[in-house]
Amino acid sequence: MNYDDFLNDYLRGNRKKMIADLMELIRIPSIRGEAVHGAPYGAEVRCALDRAAEQARRLGLRVYIPEHKKYGYCDIGQGEKIVGIMLHLDVVPALGNWSKAPFEPYITDGYIVGRGSSDDKGGCIASLYALDALQKSGASLNSRVRLIFGCNEETGMDDVAALVSDGQKPDFTLVPDAFWAIGIGHKGRISLTLECNESFHEIIQFSGGDESGASVPDKAHCTLPYCEEKWFELQKLAPEYGTEICREGSYICLTARGVSAHPAMPDTGVNAINRLAALLVAADILPSGDTAILRTAALVADGFSGAAFDIAGSDALSGSLTCVCVKARTEHDHLVLSFNIRFCVTMDPNDLEAKLRLHAKDLGFRLVDILISPAHLYSPDDPMIPVLRSAYHQVTKQAADLYIHPGGTYAALLGSSVIFGNEFRKPSPFGEGRGRAHQCDEFTSIEDLLLSIRIYFYALLAASEHLGGSNHA
Repeated sequence: MNYDDFLNDYLRGNRKKMIADLMELIRIPSIRGEAVHGAPYGAEVRCALDRAAEQARRLGLRVYIPEHKKYGYCDIGQGEKIVGIMLHLDVVPALGNWSKAPFEPYITDGYIVGRGSSDDKGGCIASLYALDALQKSGASLNSRVRLIFGCNEETGMDDVAALVSDGQKPDFTLVPDAFWAIGIGHKGRISLTLECNESFHEIIQFSGGDESGASVPDKAHCTLPYCEEKWFELQKLAPEYGTEICREGSYICLTARGVSAHPAMPDTGVNAINRLAALLVAADILPSGDTAILRTAALVADGFSGAAFDIAGSDALSGSLTCVCVKARTEHDHLVLSFNIRFCVTMDPNDLEAKLRLHAKDLGFRLVDILISPAHLYSPDDPMIPVLRSAYHQVTKQAADLYIHPGGTYAALLGSSVIFGNEFRKPSPFGEGRGRAHQCDEFTSIEDLLLSIRIYFYALLAASEHLGGSNHA
């Protein structure tokens, strides 16, 4: 069969339905919520799982959802080996200054805009329709192809543990949750929380970021007692630091504005914690102890290199280490700061931890908590890599580059797995700091979505043939 001709007809005939299905999923605010019976990640995430399952059933696919409701899946083909493609239906909170309501998707200039449009509900629709196209093409599959609807990627990936425990993990899995072409690994990750040894004397409250710590903070707040001299000095400097100032009774309230960005790719972001701390230092209106604390806060929240902790570095495959101050809060008059650090595959996590402990102490903070997730690298020499490269080139006529992903995806926990799409690296039509995953005005391109379906079709077909005819583990 001429699969190109088949896909042309299939995509032309299903285009409107795909767009409608994606917009239907985006309308569900599937942010993790309180666990209830039948909904371990909250009612909205369960609703997204049910809706995706309903969409799959409308296409004639049989969907299985385990009793614990942590994921769902559907298979086509037959055989002992399983090629998987695993996406996620949960999303991060839609904070910041969106152009329109984040869960009311709309189309503009060929883009679908809404929270989850690319991360990862676009990946869901691309995978789902690729599976349907494979089934309807009549292609002979040498192994089963399994589409897995994940539900907990953004807040722990507990669904992968359930998948493994249930014995449903594929032999090889594609994860459509980042960029084209092939992500063969992930940077390591460090979650770090520090508490200042000294307490504030005049600052009543200082905070920034959201509870999830999933973005470069685009807001930070501070409250201090009203004083006319302080008020006028802050009014003069506030605009320069992107900060709004108001008086509420006997208090001065400050709100700094930054630009959100994914903490794994923070370069387009502007950290509001740094802006607010820097403003208060520049104003020179506080007791010396408070100013010293804020000077340190401004230092560690300035930029994303980790230079303040002496951990800056890079390698050819991973790019640069990133260090983002993602949260600030006050507890019993003490400033508490949280960091999201992504380190290169060639770096020693023990060495990084030692430097973090040493420099935190030197800066006057104590380490409250540290959690290190090791870097992950899938062998670039594995025989499945040229199979996927060939499928990508067949559709795009471009070479399939290998890369290390700075964020975390299911591929890090699935063992024999790579990141494969689903977004192309292009400038955002909405400008710097907008449009990407975890940002305001998140979007996906309709034409790129259709192109992704073509790539997944050929990749799953080729991977099924390779896996079914080999002893690939």
